[in-house]
Amino acid sequence: MIQTFSMRKELRNFVMLLVASLAVASCLEDDTTEVTLYDDTAITAFSLTGADIYYHTLSSTGEDSVYSVSAGTEVTGCAFYIDQLKGEVFNVDSLPVGTDVSKMLCSLSTKNNGVPFIESLEPEDPTYLSSTDSVDFSEPRVVRIYSSDGTRYRSYTIRVNLHQEEPDSFVWKEMAACQQLATAGRLKACLLNDRLMVFAQQGRTTEVYSLTADGQWDTVPVTLDGEAVQNIVQRNDSLFILDGNSLKVTTDGQLYTVLLARCRLTRLLGGNTGELYGMDAAGGLMVSADGGRSWSADRMGSDARLLPVSHLASVSLTDAFVKGTDYTVLAGNRDEAAYPQDRYAKVWRKIVDRGNSQANKWICVNEDVETGYCLPRLQNLQMFVYGGTLMAIGSQEGETEGSNAYSQFYESRDGGITWKHTQLCQLPAALDSQLTNMAVAVSADNFIWMVCAGTGQVWRGRLNRLGWKQ
Repeated sequence: MIQTFSMRKELRNFVMLLVASLAVASCLEDDTTEVTLYDDTAITAFSLTGADIYYHTLSSTGEDSVYSVSAGTEVTGCAFYIDQLKGEVFNVDSLPVGTDVSKMLCSLSTKNNGVPFIESLEPEDPTYLSSTDSVDFSEPRVVRIYSSDGTRYRSYTIRVNLHQEEPDSFVWKEMAACQQLATAGRLKACLLNDRLMVFAQQGRTTEVYSLTADGQWDTVPVTLDGEAVQNIVQRNDSLFILDGNSLKVTTDGQLYTVLLARCRLTRLLGGNTGELYGMDAAGGLMVSADGGRSWSADRMGSDARLLPVSHLASVSLTDAFVKGTDYTVLAGNRDEAAYPQDRYAKVWRKIVDRGNSQANKWICVNEDVETGYCLPRLQNLQMFVYGGTLMAIGSQEGETEGSNAYSQFYESRDGGITWKHTQLCQLPAALDSQLTNMAVAVSADNFIWMVCAGTGQVWRGRLNRLGWKQ
């Protein structure tokens, strides 16, 4: 008790000395200045003003080396939240990996000229917190804000959050294999109510498998037509399936409701928030605005001869700049016998403004332009949206299996017009090269699920920064 009283007395005296020094300095400039001391205080603002960030790089000889730079706005501009009730100060957005949090400069503002002291990590007395002295924030630090009259203080725990992962590193994890896929043909993968569903062509039928919550594979007791695997469209929490001549819908992958017993479609292509798309026997595009119950011819602004007919894939995303607008992309290959000169896939898009009743047209985005940045002709094309951009993968024609079958992801940042190899998403190093087909699905929490026919391998991966909570 004697030691505690002595420490408090010394701190109080030091605080009073600081206040007195400020008062004297003010009086030297203005004889009329009055100093008012208060018995309450608080932190009103906190910010980081300096730190170093360390980066790893490869030298010209291929050796790993480290260099540091002074922190920029990503550190000094990082916002800190102050919870006055709990006495906590922390940054919601974590600092970049490599930031040296053991030596940081900080600045804080206080109410009523409160004086900050920081508790030591060692069993020592608190010391005055200066904006010019570095602070070790590798673990939470307790800061006391003393009132200007030195009679009271408020304690705050300051926590500096730091990312532990490189933002643009892609990490794959091999999941439980689905042995039934060793003999499967074409595949379709969907995330339905957070459960991975896989539709696999087995001869003349399509079988359905489900990955359970405990990581095991179940066979769903339903059998579909063998061509159904390429006629599955997901919209919101429902799957629409063209099973022979019957158009069905399911919300759980097990119970199916017949929408049309005699559907005029030959292919079910895709959908968006308000529409479903298909193709009729004449090769024309069809549209349904009532959930598949009725269909009519859709409008096309490009030559119908440019429509793809095989290895089709479709995705839809909402426009980031125009609210209430869907951007739907359809891609695939034209008939090779009729168009042997084709080197690239044909990519069509339709923009639907849900606030405008005027019908929108399908347009072929590479009708006249064919450059090295067009989407290649790929077999078993898989197209999906990831991180706000379009992604695609498939096997080169003539390479349906082997190490080169699925070797590269393509990325389009302009709605499917140009496509380039992406370095952000690479295939797993341990991917079995004997795969014969692949299906890709993306979960709501930004995991890419990759299911392989011929091997039964199942992979799940994510770009680190897309897993960080915003």
